[in-house]
Amino acid sequence: MAFLSLAPEKATRPNHGQMSSDFPIDPATVKLVLAVIEWLARQVARLQGPSKQRLIELEVDVLNYLAERKEWTTPGLIWADLILRPILQDVRFSEAFPPAGRGWPLFKWRIRNFRVNARHRWRMWRHYIPEETVLRVIRRLWREERLKRAPWDELYQVRY
Repeated sequence: MAFLSLAPEKATRPNHGQMSSDFPIDPATVKLVLAVIEWLARQVARLQGPSKQRLIELEVDVLNYLAERKEWTTPGLIWADLILRPILQDVRFSEAFPPAGRGWPLFKWRIRNFRVNARHRWRMWRHYIPEETVLRVIRRLWREERLKRAPWDELYQVRY
């Protein structure tokens, strides 16, 4: 007999950036879930480390990249181009950066981009190699005299 009740109905939509208690998903929960997934991905990548086959592929990728580039290159740029670019390959600008502000617009953005964020975290989990590992591979190639190192800075080039 809700139609006879004089009490105002409880609003189910959030007002002015505040969440009602009836809303099923809390923005803090969404943020926490994504942060936990990202943290787990980084820890698994660091603890597990790349397999021997992946290190060999990384060596080949570094040599191919430097042979194609033909100029002095820093290890950070090599890492960004070989490791981060495939992870971020299809993320649009609007998906990568949340809107300014807080509350309802930010929550809507997080819900709308949850699949993109989850896919990104999955790629990080599966394909991320820490920058230190790439630097170790580059230095090993240099010690094997397959790369040249600039005497004035840590820049590398393929030895021909």
